[in-house]
Amino acid sequence: MVPTAREALTAIRGGGYAAVLVDLQLPDADGVGLIRALRSQPS
Repeated sequence: MVPTAREALTAIRGGGYAAVLVDLQLPDADGVGLIRALRSQPS
C-alpha cells in the first residue's frame, strides 16, 4: 500500500500486480487521473 498517486505509479510500473485498488481521493492527485495515466501506458 502506498499513500500517494506518484508512489502508486512507481510501484505499479515496477510490475508484479494482478490487480490494483485505487482510492478516488488521494492527497496529491485524483484517483481517476491515476487510472487514466495507467491506461495510457503500454501494457
